[in-house]
Amino acid sequence: MVSAKSEFPWEEAWQIWVELRDQLRPVCRKIVPAGSLRRRQPVVHDLDVVAIPLLAVQHDLFSNPTKEYSLLDLKLAELGVEFVKDGDKIKTFIFRGMPVDLYACDEDSFATTFLIRTGSREHNRWLAQLAMRKGLRLKVNGMGLVKISTGQRVAWRSEREIFRALELPWIPPRYRDVPEEANEGQPYEHYGVSLY
Repeated sequence: MVSAKSEFPWEEAWQIWVELRDQLRPVCRKIVPAGSLRRRQPVVHDLDVVAIPLLAVQHDLFSNPTKEYSLLDLKLAELGVEFVKDGDKIKTFIFRGMPVDLYACDEDSFATTFLIRTGSREHNRWLAQLAMRKGLRLKVNGMGLVKISTGQRVAWRSEREIFRALELPWIPPRYRDVPEEANEGQPYEHYGVSLY
């Protein structure tokens, strides 16, 4: 296994992202950075990427479709990345010495996956607590906001739609590092919102 550094200045992490994006863009419908890179943290520990891979269909000898496969998987194999984890939805590997967590999703789950993987963890907890107070649940599986009582989807098409359903303005990623007091139910004065 190739060794990885544990800290990257934002500018260096951005350059690694651009190189990875340029390699993977031809095999993805969408590919975007998330995590601390998107939040513009001065130090980035790993690269979170959300992607909608292009799919191809394999056919049998009679031209009948037999299975779908991801062109992204083929490209990663071509690049020779060494996987720490190689699942259908989450792939963890090292690229140019930087740990990468790549979250593969479809169009229907893209916005929620992008929101959750942008973080921060504390911000996600805060959103989940706020959703619960409104009778909603923020589903990390890509379903978005659903009504607790019925399971009906309420908001999932975009980050802005999810924030609107929570009666919040869209919060730019660089402001999504939530102070600890927000997790203790104290007023989240930075946005003029209280959990209680």
